[in-house]
Amino acid sequence: MLYVFVDIKLDATHFVNTVRHNFEAGKSLALLSTIQFVTTLQSVYQDLCKDYQVEIPQCKPLSPGEILGCTAPRIKHKDAFIYLGDGRLHLEAVMIANPSTPAYMYT
Repeated sequence: MLYVFVDIKLDATHFVNTVRHNFEAGKSLALLSTIQFVTTLQSVYQDLCKDYQVEIPQCKPLSPGEILGCTAPRIKHKDAFIYLGDGRLHLEAVMIANPSTPAYMYT
């Protein structure tokens, strides 16, 4: 099996502004994505840390922030999860693993 990393660029500024518009400063957030958008998660991390308590969790052997199919980390004490990606399967895996935390999707 060959595992190919693909990086899709998007408007990171719009993503950050959308988070700021929808979440009060000081909230504790976890950022998650599929591999295509993990680079974007890394690039917005520092900017969002100015206003939020941000975590990019890792479920090994995946990259930090990456979720794949049903592989999702269990994360405690977060106000919300923000999933950057498309398709519901990956986000639903996070929701099943963490049923008491609200989850949001940015596509």
